[in-house]
Amino acid sequence: MKNIRSIVAILCCSTVYANDIEGTVQGGAYSHGHQDAFTDADHFKHKTQYTQDRDNLINSGKLSINRGGFQPQFIMPLRTTNNDPGFFGVSNYVDQDPVFNGNVEDFFCGARTYDLSNYNHKGIDFFTWPYAWDKMDNDEVEVVAAADGVITTKLDGNFDRNCDFSDPNWNAVYVTYNDGSYSYYGHLKNGSLTSKQEGASVVAGEYLGVVGSSGSSTGPHLHFETYDLDGNLIEPYSGQCNRMNNDSWWLDQEAYRESKVNKLASHDVEPDELSSCPTNIDMPNYQDDFDPGDTVYLAAYYRDQELNQLSSYYLLKPDGSEFGSAWHHNSPDTYNASYWYITRQLPNDAEPGAWTFRVNYNLNTYEHVFYVGDLIFESAFEN
Repeated sequence: MKNIRSIVAILCCSTVYANDIEGTVQGGAYSHGHQDAFTDADHFKHKTQYTQDRDNLINSGKLSINRGGFQPQFIMPLRTTNNDPGFFGVSNYVDQDPVFNGNVEDFFCGARTYDLSNYNHKGIDFFTWPYAWDKMDNDEVEVVAAADGVITTKLDGNFDRNCDFSDPNWNAVYVTYNDGSYSYYGHLKNGSLTSKQEGASVVAGEYLGVVGSSGSSTGPHLHFETYDLDGNLIEPYSGQCNRMNNDSWWLDQEAYRESKVNKLASHDVEPDELSSCPTNIDMPNYQDDFDPGDTVYLAAYYRDQELNQLSSYYLLKPDGSEFGSAWHHNSPDTYNASYWYITRQLPNDAEPGAWTFRVNYNLNTYEHVFYVGDLIFESAFEN
């Protein structure tokens, strides 16, 4: 029998309805990309802490800097412990426009960044998606070193479920690279930081912690902020409007819009993305086992979906034949993150076994398996 779960009725997202062959696709934009804000005093505190710790390590012989060495080539500083095809998005890049109060520009000449009255965003915000609090609670998204380096600073023990800018104290790991450049990996989950101490070496891809929402933060995300040897702010992404550095610091730079499906899921209630602040609890209501006659909510969660991109959805019975007709949906806008779902009622004589929810999108095929009948079940995803 099914596991019955409850849902908190707090909506966070704009809802858009689009006609399709069989019914109505529902969903819309995920409106919480997650931000952070630091005062000049906060930045001075970060820089002072880093400089002091770096100098102590140099003086003790635990850190050497190869001035004039090759700059690091970053890998993505995140990985996941699950099998979903995607697990994060980018809400904000470094603000290239020095003027405050809404004067923003990212490296790609877009506006995918922000500023406040006295703060230009100085890093990259990688937000976890979908259901960021659920991912945090289950340690699903880990922060890893973007390049070989030395742990210079560790900050832990701070509250990690913040939803606003009222608490500047974050959990973070600061890493110095071979050429003396360095990065802050911030907003980590309390108690999740690597057991390695300051002065220990790490290699690219090595575990540093779990994504959380410690410090000045509106939700779980990684704030990745990088400086060169002389303390100049770096935007690791190369682009026409990057005023800080000409070349990319990525080993393999992602596209500005990395359009993909992060997750397919079946639910037993409407899969509304929840704005869970201040409770800071997600209730995804995932369900992978159903009885004949049940209503199934089939959802696709997207990263960087662009205007007019086509998705084709199919529901396949255990024998591989289609249940009803395929339905199709063109994205009505461009989103950093979005979700769309459709409702299907299973017939009372539904064939027991593995049913497949399939989505063709942006030249890729994604599948999720759920089960009908009293069967042992499991989920499967493929990209």
